[in-house]
Amino acid sequence: SVDRLMLEREVVEVRTPYGLVKVKVAYQPDGRKRYAPEYDDCKRCARESHVPVKIVYDAAVACLRTGRM
Repeated sequence: SVDRLMLEREVVEVRTPYGLVKVKVAYQPDGRKRYAPEYDDCKRCARESHVPVKIVYDAAVACLRTGRM
């Protein structure tokens, strides 16, 4: 038997220097947040901007952590 905790979550859209990226935000019981940028959005922005996907991914997370949306 396994217990599973369903976290409250929402999808927000952030404006990075490379374009718009949707990000899933999950709220943990202790108040911390976890971010998961949508890979397809990151890939599209990376291709259009000629940068690695990781750069776009990190930019999306940074926008949320600094409150720049």
